[in-house]
Amino acid sequence: MPWWIWASVILFALVLLVSIVRNLIPEDPDQLFAEAEAALQQQQPAVVQDRIERLRPFDAFSGKVAYLEGAIFLGRNMPLKAIPLLLQASESNDIRGKALVYLGQSYGRSGQLPEAIEVLKSALDDPESGDRSRSILAGMLSSVQAYDEAIEHLNVLIERNVDPAQILALRAEIYLDTHRFKEAAADLEASISANEADPAIGSKAVKMLRARTMINDFSSTGGVEDKLDNPVSQNHFKSLRYLSEGKLEDAQRALEQAIMEGADTPMLSGVFGKITAAHDNPQLALDGLPRVYTACLTSPRNADLMRTLQTLATQAGENELAARCAENVDGLEAIRRQMFAQLEVVAPNYDDVEGRLILADLALDCGETEFADRIFQGLVLFFTDHESVIQERRASFEARRLPLVPIPAPPGFNVSVDSLTNEEPPPIPPRSPK
Repeated sequence: MPWWIWASVILFALVLLVSIVRNLIPEDPDQLFAEAEAALQQQQPAVVQDRIERLRPFDAFSGKVAYLEGAIFLGRNMPLKAIPLLLQASESNDIRGKALVYLGQSYGRSGQLPEAIEVLKSALDDPESGDRSRSILAGMLSSVQAYDEAIEHLNVLIERNVDPAQILALRAEIYLDTHRFKEAAADLEASISANEADPAIGSKAVKMLRARTMINDFSSTGGVEDKLDNPVSQNHFKSLRYLSEGKLEDAQRALEQAIMEGADTPMLSGVFGKITAAHDNPQLALDGLPRVYTACLTSPRNADLMRTLQTLATQAGENELAARCAENVDGLEAIRRQMFAQLEVVAPNYDDVEGRLILADLALDCGETEFADRIFQGLVLFFTDHESVIQERRASFEARRLPLVPIPAPPGFNVSVDSLTNEEPPPIPPRSPK
């Protein structure tokens, strides 16, 4: 026979021999399980499934097989199929903590929030999975506005230096929602320093600067504006920083650059109003009224905008407008107090859907739209059977386009709140010449 036929026969024989020898050598189930766990972390379900099949003959590993199968079902977003498997796996002492973490997530994804929280709490003392369980638990509690309890768990993780970039940012979100702006700014600054390569650093920087804006303290921003990808946001916050330092001309230039990079928005009109008010000049205030007034009609539940309009109206001698603005500010602050009182009511009641819808309504009524959106997100995440009601209430935001109290138009400006509809906001008038 030709040599190449002999080579093929020999090669085939070698492959067959290796296969026979491999089959004669028993597989190490511990090694198979370790490979499956690594594949879980790397999101390689095909590898996990292969190791599951190779582990099935080992009766002592039935709990670990159930654990792996439950994790696979959870990864496929089939939590109801995962739950019985993970319950079985949680009876195996050597993987109890890991199984409980996945079980808690499965309960959460299937809308069984109280069960999810109870299971995750039961894994907190596990030496291997306790921190992960605590982190997921804190995230769930935060998603349903159980803020005080969430902060307790986040504090433990921060003390243990567990993933500081993520954990500090999560605590900062809670502080922002509850208007603890100084603490939020400090947490976000520390979160940014903990991982300066974080893709979310721009978002964190924006939130940190918003918190600094609320306390009017830009002393330790460290030039973080330059970390922002959006030039409009960069110049917006630079303008506010210059304003806090009393550098009005620099603030005006940064504001104009922001407008040139984007468009004149209610937010930027508010900055314009603050710069104008800082001059404390009646004529400048009168000239600036139409622009800030229009911003208030576009964002009528923004207490900061309304307060700026009140200041300008007072400086310009427009006492009726100033009085109506004051009524709006007082009304918005009163609703905000109701909102925080409602937050205290719903926080310990994890499955109080109606209470959280009321909380979201109050948040929308006083202009806390980002907080309201987080409330709705948590409701949609954990209470899918209420989704149609949640979406209907969420859409009702469009009905909040009018101020609490009608505000009269400034002199010579012909758009008033009485002529508005819920369809389109009025156009922004041209700025007065310097």
